Amino acid sequence: MSGSLGRLAMQAVYFLLLANTLSLSEFGIFAAISAAGIMIGSFAGFGFSAAAFRAAATRRSLLGAYATGVYFTFAVSAPICMAAAVILYLFLFAGHLDPWSYAAITVSDILLWRLLEIAMQLNNGLGLYARASTGAMLGSGARLVAAVGFQLSGAGGLSRWAIWYLWCNFAATAIYCIWFRPDCRLRWRGVTKLIVCRFGESVLFAISFFVFYAQSELDKIIVLLLADARIAGIYSISMRVVDLTAVPVRSFLLLLVREIMMGRGLGARWRDSLAIEGWIGSVSTLGFAALLIVLHFSPNLLGRQIYLAEQLFLLMLFVPAFRNVQEYHAELFFAWNRMGIRATSVIGLTVLKALLVSIILIWMTDLAQLGMMLNGVFATTYVLSEAIVYLTFFAQNARPARKIEVS
Repeated sequence: MSGSLGRLAMQAVYFLLLANTLSLSEFGIFAAISAAGIMIGSFAGFGFSAAAFRAAATRRSLLGAYATGVYFTFAVSAPICMAAAVILYLFLFAGHLDPWSYAAITVSDILLWRLLEIAMQLNNGLGLYARASTGAMLGSGARLVAAVGFQLSGAGGLSRWAIWYLWCNFAATAIYCIWFRPDCRLRWRGVTKLIVCRFGESVLFAISFFVFYAQSELDKIIVLLLADARIAGIYSISMRVVDLTAVPVRSFLLLLVREIMMGRGLGARWRDSLAIEGWIGSVSTLGFAALLIVLHFSPNLLGRQIYLAEQLFLLMLFVPAFRNVQEYHAELFFAWNRMGIRATSVIGLTVLKALLVSIILIWMTDLAQLGMMLNGVFATTYVLSEAIVYLTFFAQNARPARKIEVS
């Protein structure tokens, strides 16, 4: 939790500096490109890090082979992911940014940040939470330093920021992978067999991971395409503030997932699960409401660009709660090893959300209408996610529990 709170503070300051240094249009373009990079980066390693996390939590003696498999699949998948980024640039972003700046942003999000995230995931599986949180704080701290340096150097637009962004992510990843990498001896023996045996479920995890990110990132690209860069900037700022409410929640979800994998917590106690949902929703809403109260009395506290986006905040009051509870649902499917259901449900919910957001953007007349309708969009996807997760919950507890072996 201390790592998450530190990360939250640094992410908030980084976001405020960057949002008030770039123009609204530039921020919207950067957010859309970064969103695309994060989604593509979900396939880095073909999802094999999920199997390695499970091994770290349940069978540490096998972690050396699994970690070798993670690094091998990451190396194989890297050129494929970058090729996908090039295709996306040609079709969507060629008119918004030069190719070298685009490459700097996508390399940072697809390769560098994802490699750091994988190393953190393995440390979390081992229960080394302090070491894992160090990576989160290191990444956030490097971006904060880059944002400060970018602003003090006189800014210079999105192309110049892309260079700062690349080097800060490179520094954070290099430092973490050298000094804080998971403590295990890498070994190749048996790795090929592990990859073949776990490839199916790993790819399912990668797909569900991709679509999970798409739930929160795809709409930024849709807004850029169907509206304009300025509205995309306002929307991205608003959703970034919503994203910040999820940072403390994720620490709790990580602990919960590991406990379930180890056979503890949330057996057949569906009431406990509903209580957790209530806790997540309350914390998310109260945190967002507290920010709104502060901004009501100090409208310019967070800067001119945030003030322009503030008109959306009050109208999106319940969006953080609906969004964060759906993240909890996705983590439950991962903990239960129901990758197929996770992938199918998240794909369906993402497609539905993209369609609803597109319809709103086509028919909306002002930003206030967009903000109000977003509550309905997230409420709809939440209700469907709720139905799917608890149908699965009752179905798997109606029959004898199946022990998940890692071999």
